[in-house]
Amino acid sequence: MTSDGYIDRSAATLKSFFLSGAYYGRKSVLRLNVFGGYEQTHQAWNGVPEDSVNAGNRKYNEIGYINSTGKYYGNQVDNYNQNYYQLLYNHQLSSKLSFNGALHYTRGYGYYEEYKNDAALSSYGVTPVTVGGVVISTTDLIRRLWLDNDFYGATYNFNYKPNTKLDITLGGAYNEYKGRHYDNIEWTQQSTNIPQDYEYSRNSAKKQILICLAAPSII
Repeated sequence: MTSDGYIDRSAATLKSFFLSGAYYGRKSVLRLNVFGGYEQTHQAWNGVPEDSVNAGNRKYNEIGYINSTGKYYGNQVDNYNQNYYQLLYNHQLSSKLSFNGALHYTRGYGYYEEYKNDAALSSYGVTPVTVGGVVISTTDLIRRLWLDNDFYGATYNFNYKPNTKLDITLGGAYNEYKGRHYDNIEWTQQSTNIPQDYEYSRNSAKKQILICLAAPSII
């Protein structure tokens, strides 16, 4: 799906896919699902004043304005990919007992890139430089803010139904999330002596969840 956007420089490109396959046995089913998507959207969340739209002008988007040239940065975009993998298994152990289990993995990664005007070098961990006796402490720059994450786990349950009045389910799940956020400077207008893809910020997150559940039901 593509769109030029409702206002100037708000175009979007979206893609997705879905694949599924299964094996059917006499007492069991094994299924694999794979699906995901990609998006690239321009940054236009500042919006346009109503009177400007009513006048037919949708070019009020000031994000990515380059002061020194009076133009706009063309790659002011958000890019993100996310893919999912699921393996599902069902098995009838007996006439009274059945099992359901699943493994899953989600992979997500991407960044948004933006042009920043007159940014303070100290905010990016960069030491001001002196050129021709002049201390340079601010500069226009382009930065990329990255997101890189993994989410995976397993779920299961046993269902025991000895008769029409008793139904017992025992199940659980374990899930783990690992996320990494890191930010790079891609370009600076002033010479700052930093390497390409200079990383000025990083943090990581990890979360684990374990769930066990027993649910008897008497009808």
